[in-house]
Amino acid sequence: MTSEVPLVGGDVNIDENAVVRVDDTVRRPQSDRAEAVHALLLHFESVGFDGAPRFLGVDERGREVLSYVEGEPALRPAPADDEVVAELGRLLRRMHDAQEGFALPVGVAWPDLPVEATPDSVVCHNDLFWPNVILRDGRPVALIDWDLAAPAPRVYDVASAANFWVPLRPDEQAASWGLPTKNRGARLRLLCDAYGLDPPNC
Repeated sequence: MTSEVPLVGGDVNIDENAVVRVDDTVRRPQSDRAEAVHALLLHFESVGFDGAPRFLGVDERGREVLSYVEGEPALRPAPADDEVVAELGRLLRRMHDAQEGFALPVGVAWPDLPVEATPDSVVCHNDLFWPNVILRDGRPVALIDWDLAAPAPRVYDVASAANFWVPLRPDEQAASWGLPTKNRGARLRLLCDAYGLDPPNC
């Protein structure tokens, strides 16, 4: 029997044993937006975007099966150097741009939209909580845990990244994750510039 190894660190899943690794796959409960997320992950695969897991199907227990993304989740203490912020901005930009031509299959919809979708909306990850960012050699390379994904303006993801990684969190929480509480303005500008956000939006 193949062993299941619990994966911990996320903030969405109530049961700490709900997400498990099986060989080179991850098994996790399906959310209410699973069909839409699966379609997005399949699109990412079709265009060669490597910053998200691959959707591999559903197992006999009804769990979604995803590829295991090699690397380390950004557990505390999170990497604090400025280049991490810049690299995350570039990763977000590549993820958003990779969605060109993406459309949901007929009959599939995004539930509980945070804002009304517009022609300029992209699918935002919406939860750049530290462990949802996978690192290699201390640099962001992929995003996992897409349970809150939904169409929104691009700036929503930039704001989520700023919240956790600039960080715009309270000083005590930032310090508990090993992140600097000084130079927030410079780090925010670095994030926006790395993403390529237009000045009026940042």
